[in-house]
Amino acid sequence: MQQQSTSLYPPLQVRAGVLVVDGFGIALRVLNRGKLRVEDGIGRQRRALTLDRAGCGLERLVLIGRAGYVTLEALAWLRAIGAALVQIGRDGEVLAHSVPYGYDGHPIRRAQALAVTNGLDLAIARELIADKLDGQRRILVRLGADLREFDKLRAALASADSIERVRVIEGNAAVMYFPAWRNVRIRFRERDIARISTKWLRCDSRASVLTGAPRAATSPINAMRNYLFACLESEARLALLAQGLDLTMGVLHADQRNRDSLALDTIEPVRADVDTFLLDLLEDREFTARDFGELLNGICRIAAPLTHELALTLPHWRERLRPIAARLAQTFRESLVNKGAASRSLSTKATNRRRSVPGPGRSPLLATPRKESQPRPYATRAWRTPTVETRPANPIACAICGEPVLKRRRRHYEACMPKARREHG
Repeated sequence: MQQQSTSLYPPLQVRAGVLVVDGFGIALRVLNRGKLRVEDGIGRQRRALTLDRAGCGLERLVLIGRAGYVTLEALAWLRAIGAALVQIGRDGEVLAHSVPYGYDGHPIRRAQALAVTNGLDLAIARELIADKLDGQRRILVRLGADLREFDKLRAALASADSIERVRVIEGNAAVMYFPAWRNVRIRFRERDIARISTKWLRCDSRASVLTGAPRAATSPINAMRNYLFACLESEARLALLAQGLDLTMGVLHADQRNRDSLALDTIEPVRADVDTFLLDLLEDREFTARDFGELLNGICRIAAPLTHELALTLPHWRERLRPIAARLAQTFRESLVNKGAASRSLSTKATNRRRSVPGPGRSPLLATPRKESQPRPYATRAWRTPTVETRPANPIACAICGEPVLKRRRRHYEACMPKARREHG
């Protein structure tokens, strides 16, 4: 790797598998030698880095900004080495991301669509919010807040009988949680105190005084929190896509245009971890006036190199979100298998009743039962022309569950096939 840098900016390098590219005129292109050329900077202060495919250690390439270009060859180069591209705006909004590998999630997406009909969405929402409230309680203990009312809300979560009730409990907990941050202070250098606004020294409210929402932060603490949440959301999207889940079908956040509701659901248990990291950072670090900037409308923005240092937390959030995404995918898979088992049981009972009814006037659709080896929660096959299937005289037993395998050249029951494929790679 070859790089060029100036003394005004930190060197452009891959740290902990993350490369942060910032500024204006960002350029990502592939050279004739098959190397990736990365350029960024502001004005004449430019930086450049050349990466080889082998040995670069790149896992995440984070673009901070909206000005520049990325060639198609560069996207293919990143995908070939298994690296993901994430673009985050200066306002903390995730603009784009790429998946470093493919996925197959059609059965899981069907289970996601059915979650609102079988009560699975309520169970998942209660589990996610329970983990979030447990993390917030640890922070409240650290801040010395009163926990009596908060513990009552936590106990009431187990008896919540609707998604709306879960949202109300979460909102009431937030009303008790964020006021405890009013005593948290951010430390600046003594010579920079006169150059900054006094309202920057503490966090009065989670909501912005400009919009009444968490976006458009007017204090450095909330600006760093929003930026870290954007990094968290980007990793949640990648983790969910790797599991084959649909990002737009959430269980806790309502459906909304241009929003990945499931990604926001997934980061709920990890938000407390972000706040814990932020508390540690505020206690250990002394900031400078150059770490933040204020726009003409009063919005606070984080400046480099602080943005680069916060982006290096991506590997940590990735490890925290992977088991959550895997648990969600497994929950949806199990719900689909259980529904298929229930369908098989009902279909077998109905078939036995239909077989006991004599008469040549029966419908051919009712006379031909669904194959027991292919449980399907939808009746699409029932409307096709029925075919007579020749079943083996002596079916073999499944190597996992022991059920008879009716399909030829199969060693496992249909419900056990996903587990068998995972075990055999």
